[in-house]
Amino acid sequence: MVARIYGIAELRACPIETTFRIVGKRWTVLILRELFFGVTHFNRLQENVKGITPKILSRRLKELQRLRIVERLIVSQAPIRIEYRLTDLGRRLDSVLISAAAFSMACLPKAVFKDGKPRELAVVVGRSRVP
Repeated sequence: MVARIYGIAELRACPIETTFRIVGKRWTVLILRELFFGVTHFNRLQENVKGITPKILSRRLKELQRLRIVERLIVSQAPIRIEYRLTDLGRRLDSVLISAAAFSMACLPKAVFKDGKPRELAVVVGRSRVP
């Protein structure tokens, strides 16, 4: 499949590299993960993404907004409440992130799991608790 993609004469840039230029920036995939889990407020995002500074979080959210992956919504004026949500385009990254998780769980288990044993994504997702 990848070989067929690269046979397309219309390509201007590597489509794989283009995706990873976005999600591969430090902190971005963790922000996306939180948004997929339903976290929508700036302070909650900052709490859940350990180590990120407010300045970097703000910068990454603005980048994702510019790319139409995330939208910023004002949900109340007084007091002002802002939420961030994935757009339809942003939700399409779901399969990319799931594929990355499946690869890591199966092929890099020592980096992912405390016991270092590989697991299939379907098995992990199908359980409420992993042994």
